[in-house]
Amino acid sequence: TNAASLMAKIARMDLPLKWHELIPTLVEGVKCAQGIVHQIKQQPQSQQMQHHQQIFQTILYNTMNSLEAVLSEIATQRLLVDKKHRNSIALQHLGSIVESALIP
Repeated sequence: TNAASLMAKIARMDLPLKWHELIPTLVEGVKCAQGIVHQIKQQPQSQQMQHHQQIFQTILYNTMNSLEAVLSEIATQRLLVDKKHRNSIALQHLGSIVESALIP
């Protein structure tokens, strides 16, 4: 989406000095939305619950889309300091991303 693309462009310019909490926030948002969607699926399906499920699935999709756009944009950085930051992001958050089933 346009919002995810804009967020990725800003993140490319601002990371790591500013907005350093962006990636952990997106990863946590994905985990929370996945947990809520999973809980809703286990409930009896009323019309209201189906509506809530659609809302949280949309939130999950948008959060995952934003995370993917930011990570893709960061991957295009070529300076050594940016590469070091990208590697530190991978070390800190790759486990959470895989645990959340974002990467098979």
